[in-house]
Amino acid sequence: MPSILAHIIYSMKDNYKLWGPELYLGAQGPDIFFYVNNNKYREIGNKLHELSISDYKELMKNFPEGYYNGFISHMELDEKLHPIINIYYSESKLHTKFEYNFDEILSLRFIGNHFIENKWWKILKVNNIEKISTEFNRVLKNEFKINIDFKFAYKKMLKNLKLLFQYPYLKIIISKKLKLFGIDYLYPKILENDIDKLKHLEEEFDKILEGD
Repeated sequence: MPSILAHIIYSMKDNYKLWGPELYLGAQGPDIFFYVNNNKYREIGNKLHELSISDYKELMKNFPEGYYNGFISHMELDEKLHPIINIYYSESKLHTKFEYNFDEILSLRFIGNHFIENKWWKILKVNNIEKISTEFNRVLKNEFKINIDFKFAYKKMLKNLKLLFQYPYLKIIISKKLKLFGIDYLYPKILENDIDKLKHLEEEFDKILEGD
């Protein structure tokens, strides 16, 4: 699936009156559950990705408008770009690196800075998390018979994003040290053999933004 910024940009395509944190958080879709290091949360994140857009239009009709539109846009973009990304990288870590690098390209192009320089934990912070969480927990309980807390996942996401992107250049130095221990997926550089793949993905993304 595309990553943070790609989803935000796509969510802004037809929703300019809704631009803001609520739309951008919704645009992260079920990915929010992947920030919790717990199998139950990861499993529900995967299950939620299996539902159709039409399912969500019914299930999420009581959600705030901004969050609703962002969430639907997440599922739309996954449906359009995920097959392309999977052709290149289906393995989890390589897939994540590729998504990160695509967000780097988009950040340089649309924002004018490096992806790591954006304060994502602030960009995705919303004021009405209680309403969103209450509705999401209701859907999870009624549709999946599972009791997990959306707000907990949301807080974990913000905490992890702050951990990753506050003081980014200091953390790049730390990540270089971690590579000695086999941890090599933080702040990945764009590899030469990925350049053409990323260009292709960007071309397809542009077509989607233009409505093709």
